[in-house]
Amino acid sequence: MDGLHRAMEDWFNLSTYLGFRLREWAQEDDYRRLASGGEIAPNGTKRAFTLGDIRLFDSGNRPVSIAEFIENFDAVARSNVKFSWQKNHDHGEEKLLSSNPRNPSRDALRSLHNIVSRFARIVGLDKTDIPLAVYKGSFGEKFFIHSKVIASTLRTLAKKTYNLTDRDLQRHYKYTSHSLRAGAAVILHAAGINAIQIKFLLRWRSDSFFLYLRNVAHLSEQQNRAINQLASATQSEVTAARAASRLIPNIV
Repeated sequence: MDGLHRAMEDWFNLSTYLGFRLREWAQEDDYRRLASGGEIAPNGTKRAFTLGDIRLFDSGNRPVSIAEFIENFDAVARSNVKFSWQKNHDHGEEKLLSSNPRNPSRDALRSLHNIVSRFARIVGLDKTDIPLAVYKGSFGEKFFIHSKVIASTLRTLAKKTYNLTDRDLQRHYKYTSHSLRAGAAVILHAAGINAIQIKFLLRWRSDSFFLYLRNVAHLSEQQNRAINQLASATQSEVTAARAASRLIPNIV
């Protein structure tokens, strides 16, 4: 439960909702050990999320403690996650996460529950200024998640998913922590979310996310449906026009 792969699963799922930049949740390689305390941002806060960046609420909008959330997942209906530091300087911005009971494996709030529970076991709830992205090594060592293990995990997943070789990865593909942010934009775009919503949900000031969009099958299927709807509507109009013409007498 506390190993790297389970931790990555939770953070990757959460990134689908929040579109993380590396330093908003993980560390550079130089800061991988917990003893460092995590990297400090230029505005004086920790670059990556800490317990102090999470606010929890029940269905009546009453505050819920982290300890209660760990004990009882159902006690929380939503969470506000604060970005104490951001590359775009919108420091302190908050994003809301709500439960997704229809698909628990893709529930961002469930992933957040796993993350804070793992942190409590590895570090402790009294360490409110330590970044949350932690895991245990093979021999029980305590580490921060950092850029190199993120890239390595993504490359392993890509090789297995797309049957790629190491040479394929080296020549044609580049998987880094930023792939998560770009991937979140692709997922939302393919689902029909418009550009303004994508910018708001993933905290993009510009339209630069368009650079990451891909020709995916789902978009082609959406295009087919749109054309089919138009064709059906046009055919209905033609049929209606023909029927109406039969009711209008010829005028000499």
